[in-house]
Amino acid sequence: MTRIFETEADRWVSVYRPTSSGEPRFAIFQESVRRRLFRRRDLALELLDPRPGMTVLDIGCGHGTFARQVLDAGARWVGADISIEMLRRGQTALADAGDAPRWMNAEASALPVRSNAFDAVLCIGVLNYHTLDEVERILVELGRVLRPGGTAVVSSLRLDPITWARSRLYPTVPVPVGVPGPLFPHPADRITGLLDGKDLAVVASLDVKKYGFQPHYTLLKLARSKRPVEERRRVAFRSPRPRIGVGATRE
Repeated sequence: MTRIFETEADRWVSVYRPTSSGEPRFAIFQESVRRRLFRRRDLALELLDPRPGMTVLDIGCGHGTFARQVLDAGARWVGADISIEMLRRGQTALADAGDAPRWMNAEASALPVRSNAFDAVLCIGVLNYHTLDEVERILVELGRVLRPGGTAVVSSLRLDPITWARSRLYPTVPVPVGVPGPLFPHPADRITGLLDGKDLAVVASLDVKKYGFQPHYTLLKLARSKRPVEERRRVAFRSPRPRIGVGATRE
């Protein structure tokens, strides 16, 4: 999976800025995708509600889509991503923020941080690149790094048939016609069904509709139980290698 982020880094980043002539495109209807992604970001931040003094982990941070808003709220932001190329672009884009953003190259299911380290976790646009077994391992890790009483916001994509098919055609059919994948459809109830025994509970959910009928994706706000978990890892934040410095809405 790392390959699709490493090789498509320029296209991933392009969707978050106005398209210029000759620039590689991530999507066929790029402006529409851009609006949806920024809408998802704003809704996720509204659910997360970052505040001064909080430490927020952003799993699958990419080039730091959430970083500036979290930092502007007075919270500390730590980004984790499997792609060094995406982390490089993030550090370049946020160079004016100095040492405030912290970055690490890490798998979502094996984070090199101590247990109970974060007040809040974002995991947006990540789970649908993983099988259900992998999602379960990510949720276990998410619960481990959250402090007791901490909260997380995760996204669950339902996937329309066309997008699912395009993700299976990639890389034979390249972007922007193909979609980097494969993507796995995980409706919200499939994700919540994995929470038993993980010290996580849904405290809020938001369905976002794309075509006006079934949810396109769901944002789930999860809370970690007050019971502390046993310390399992004592590794400090790791820099990338090499070092580079309850409701519904409609889109």
